[in-house]
Amino acid sequence: MKRVIPFAACAAGVLVLIYVMPWFNGAQPIGGRITRGEAERIADAQARKLGIPVDKTSANLTWTDSSILEKELESSPARRRAAQSDPVIGPRLGGYRRAYYRPGREKYFPWGDVTVDSRTGEAIMARKRLLPEEKGANLTEVQLRPRADQFVHSRTFAGAPNPQYESARPTVLRSRTDWVFRYRVPSKFPVGNVVPYLYVHFAGDQLTGWGLTEEYSNGSTFGGDLGGDIVALLARLALVYILLVILLGIFLKKYHAGEVGVGTASFLFAAMVVLCIVSNTIMGPNGTEGDQMGNLDALQTTLAQMGFKFVAVDLPLAILVFFAWSVGESYARERWGERLASFDAILRRDPVNATVGRSLLHGVLTAPVIAACAFGVGLIPVLLHYAHPNGGPGIEAMYLGGPVLALTYSAADAILYSVIAILLFLAFAHRKRVLWVGILAALILGAVGGACTLPLAPLAQRTLFGFGGIAAAVGVFLAYDLLTTAVGLFLASLLMVAAPLLSVAKGALFAQYATVVGIPTALIGGFALIALWTGREVVYAYEDLAPHVKRIVERERVKAEIDAANRIQAALLPQD
Repeated sequence: MKRVIPFAACAAGVLVLIYVMPWFNGAQPIGGRITRGEAERIADAQARKLGIPVDKTSANLTWTDSSILEKELESSPARRRAAQSDPVIGPRLGGYRRAYYRPGREKYFPWGDVTVDSRTGEAIMARKRLLPEEKGANLTEVQLRPRADQFVHSRTFAGAPNPQYESARPTVLRSRTDWVFRYRVPSKFPVGNVVPYLYVHFAGDQLTGWGLTEEYSNGSTFGGDLGGDIVALLARLALVYILLVILLGIFLKKYHAGEVGVGTASFLFAAMVVLCIVSNTIMGPNGTEGDQMGNLDALQTTLAQMGFKFVAVDLPLAILVFFAWSVGESYARERWGERLASFDAILRRDPVNATVGRSLLHGVLTAPVIAACAFGVGLIPVLLHYAHPNGGPGIEAMYLGGPVLALTYSAADAILYSVIAILLFLAFAHRKRVLWVGILAALILGAVGGACTLPLAPLAQRTLFGFGGIAAAVGVFLAYDLLTTAVGLFLASLLMVAAPLLSVAKGALFAQYATVVGIPTALIGGFALIALWTGREVVYAYEDLAPHVKRIVERERVKAEIDAANRIQAALLPQD
């Protein structure tokens, strides 16, 4: 019966994921089929038609949407899902944006940008931008209006099937006059006081492109809300630095007592550093889109910001993992040494055995359970209408770098939360005989830090109900071991990214994200079966233990003998 439980739990987790996806995929690109690579090629071809020398630019590829429409539709996932199929509103709800920047010029002013519909591959915006000092003609609206009308009527625009001229707005520069011609796009889909437009741009006498946009009918401007994200980032950074200070003191004390080892901790530190460097390399230009640093160009801005991120965020996290493993392992060896056996076997270069295979297989089987618990708890505020689904980690991956970035992020999260929230907090609390305190601390860290991040907004509700995944991971650790937990968290994090997308994507996009989940799962599962087939269990003799582990064992033996002597002496004394 015990052998059947993981398989039954895996099947139940998959069924729960299938059941809850309709509540969480409304903000995903429904029907999307274009991958980042395909969008890049489409955008480059369109940019060349506009006269942008693509090969001489610093370019990036991000995800963009209409903030106005997102705000209008966020409270009703069903209405937003229906809007995806509307010929006017659908193309405006999201697409890949390729931006091009001039090398050696401040990043503030791009050379141009192209937006590609993720469903059809059509360009829904393409614009070349001239520098303010570039010379051009000073034409009037009357002179340019026929050219704008001819351009609008010469083709069909995705998201603007029947544009109607409304007005023109000039921008008078010293060297030329730029114009934007505004064509209102009729729509029967109810979007409140939001008005869809098609813009046609001229710089002097040059037609420089077109694009979809939206405005409020009363003339008000959109006010975004980035305060919550900034608060969350600051809270996470503060938590990291507070834990660093606390663990530094404990580590130094145990290090001088000879009760911590740094070999495995150094390996985990190096793994975190490598994962952070790879992630920063992938996301670099995309992660700095919209940011500028004085007169730095796009490449310099990317290098500066990624360097700052590595020093201020990534490196402290890697050091925190180093301290957390060193201290947490020391506590775990006292009561939970068996939960580190399979992890030890891998570090000792002896992974092909049944002990490791069993842990890996259990990790694969429990991953859907962890993801299902995360989505299941997150469904509560959605059903109570306290929260609504958003793009979440799936759209973040599409924005920053695609499925490969999802792999590196998931691996880093698996190390981070399994070592700190699980090993450190639970082992310390178990040693102090207050395990519930450790569980509570793990849940708080997972919710605040974003373990198994939900595609949910607002931030307060996402944090408050973001403990489902880490709670399931705690249960997995208590039932099995640390390696099982780490593998389960890794694959569950991938599912949190891919599952909402896979439920709505098609074609190459579906295949890409199915592959990024399927290949790691198959590799880990296949290795687990091979290791199980050996039938060899890991058994360590006292001589095989590391020196610091021997010291911990000896200390515990002496402590146990003293406790036994105290009990014997107490038993010999009279009761009164």
